Amino acid sequence: MSQAQDASAPAYIQFFEARWDTIEDRQVDVFNTGYGGMWLPPPSRADSSNFSAGYDVFDRFDLGSPRNETLYGTEAGLKILIQQAHKASVNVV
Repeated sequence: MSQAQDASAPAYIQFFEARWDTIEDRQVDVFNTGYGGMWLPPPSRADSSNFSAGYDVFDRFDLGSPRNETLYGTEAGLKILIQQAHKASVNVV
C-alpha cells in the first residue's frame, strides 16, 4: 500500500504593518505553526515619510537608525529579526 507524501514547499506568512521587534517576538508562533518563510515589506526609507509602507523608495540604503527609524524600526532591529528567523529555519524575503 502506497502513501501520498506532501511535496509542497512550506507556506510563507506575509508580515506587514508590524514593527521588526514585534515580528521578532512572534518567531516562536511562526515556527510552531509550520511556516517556512516570511515575506516582509521593503525595509528602506520611503519617500512619503516614515509612515509609508515602503514601496515609494527614497533611499534604499537607509534602513533606519535609532534616532531616525523607518515605519518598521531600525537596521539593527531588522538584522536581529533575520538572525532569529534563520535560527528557527525560517526564510526571509
